[in-house]
Amino acid sequence: MLLSVAPPALGSHPQVPPNPSPTIQADLQAIQKDEQKLAADRKTLAPTIQADQKAVHDAIAALSDKLQPLRDKLAADAKALRTTIDNDLKAIIQDRGNATQLAADRKKLQADFKAGEMTLQADEKAIQDLINNDPAVKAARAKLQTDEAPLKADETQLQADFKKLRTDLKAHA
Repeated sequence: MLLSVAPPALGSHPQVPPNPSPTIQADLQAIQKDEQKLAADRKTLAPTIQADQKAVHDAIAALSDKLQPLRDKLAADAKALRTTIDNDLKAIIQDRGNATQLAADRKKLQADFKAGEMTLQADEKAIQDLINNDPAVKAARAKLQTDEAPLKADETQLQADFKKLRTDLKAHA
């Protein structure tokens, strides 16, 4: 009988023999210990991380007066693009029998689509830049990242434990 052991995120499941060597047993104990540490850290840090996430959300929400004109511009540009594309498609339908005009209509559709896409990307970038460059958002995100660091370290250690187990299983196969 083989036991399957792996963290959910890693995908492949190392097969542990029924009577594992002391090295494999040590690997399994390290994994168990690190899984327990990760679970304990998650439980301990959950309120802090939840408060940090709320602080990020609140910092972004505080920008609503500055964001609204940018969001309005994005919506207006998207609507204008839809209208332009609809008109281009109508011209294509109307010019079906004229190969020369049809080619020009298709070229215009492609150009209008590309220009509209660039405009929408610029609008989205303006929104994201406002959020990303706001000092309150930066501070809230930095605190969240700092507070999440122990969890990331735990996850990294757990991945290293599983990698070592796989390597040791191959060596003892």
